[in-house]
Amino acid sequence: MWPWYLLLLLTSTASSSLSCRRAVRSPTARGFLKSMKRGIAPASVFQFLETGWGQSNREVLKTNLLEIIAPLKKGDGATTEQQIEVEMAARRLERINPSPRPLSSSLLSDKWELVYTTSAPILGSKRLPLFKPRNLYQTLDIQNLRGKNEQEGFLGIVESVTANFTPVNETTVNVQFDEFGIGPIRIKAPASFKGVLRTTYLDDEMRISRGDKGNLFILLRASRE
Repeated sequence: MWPWYLLLLLTSTASSSLSCRRAVRSPTARGFLKSMKRGIAPASVFQFLETGWGQSNREVLKTNLLEIIAPLKKGDGATTEQQIEVEMAARRLERINPSPRPLSSSLLSDKWELVYTTSAPILGSKRLPLFKPRNLYQTLDIQNLRGKNEQEGFLGIVESVTANFTPVNETTVNVQFDEFGIGPIRIKAPASFKGVLRTTYLDDEMRISRGDKGNLFILLRASRE
């Protein structure tokens, strides 16, 4: 019987055989395979699985995540089983995050489109279909520590909220909301409207973030088109 870690290696990279052949020629891969032949799982086995295939492996995992969330209407109405599947796919990407210090990265500041979240209030899950928000975007300006969420509401009216950021560490900011907008109307946000946002994955196309209430957010760069 094949060792479990060899089966994991083969199944996790089956869709990228050319990258596998190239990676196996590397010194790290050759040492890894020699260890497997002796029936030993080296201490670096998971590091190898997560980073050994580099960019091609990230692309495979990103494609898999997007395929899972594609039919889920941004997460609105997703079953518990579907949420778990998305969570596991997101964690696989987070483990190979190419931007471990996102607040210092030039990739973070931009306009992002929300494609999935577990936050029922953001999705308007309890609203009638006619009143559910559409086209949800988040704009981040890390240099000026500002952010803005916006969406299309009923009759296409743009709803928005702006916020100030206070960095906590290299991945996390405290969020203080300051103004709500409904069309041309502006309303000052109560001081109690605050939160925390942690960026756990960032590349030139995708961002994964997590909030202080345990919600997951998956976004794609709006300028990618």
